[in-house]
Amino acid sequence: MAEEVPPSPVESVNFGELFATDLAPTPDAVVIYIPDRDRDNKPVTDHEKWVNDALELLTRINDGATAYPPGEGRWKKKDGSGIIHEKTQIVYSYVTSAKRFTEALPELRDFLFRLGRDTRQEAVSFEFQDIFFTIPSSAYIVRE
Repeated sequence: MAEEVPPSPVESVNFGELFATDLAPTPDAVVIYIPDRDRDNKPVTDHEKWVNDALELLTRINDGATAYPPGEGRWKKKDGSGIIHEKTQIVYSYVTSAKRFTEALPELRDFLFRLGRDTRQEAVSFEFQDIFFTIPSSAYIVRE
């Protein structure tokens, strides 16, 4: 039989009152991964532009966003032809208005699709509510 986990003493702390915050707490966050390499392992020449565009978009939607320094990333190519080594930058933002965020979902989707198409990605990744999503290139590349 599994032991019961005792309740955390932190659960009883009212952080908003203790730290005199004026914003309602939110567990909802959106995270966008901005790669610096394309699907052929070539540099994304306008990487900083994409980071800045993601910061601007999430700030408009959620009142603020943060870009973390690039981190080492790896992913296997779908066709098995190798592993792409890249420096991925993460743009992170907490949702401050569920209504505004929901209304902006088409704009967020369009941004992610453009990111994938214009930077020639095999897939684009993002997170929402600690759930990781991958958008395959078949969703944003128009085949002729």
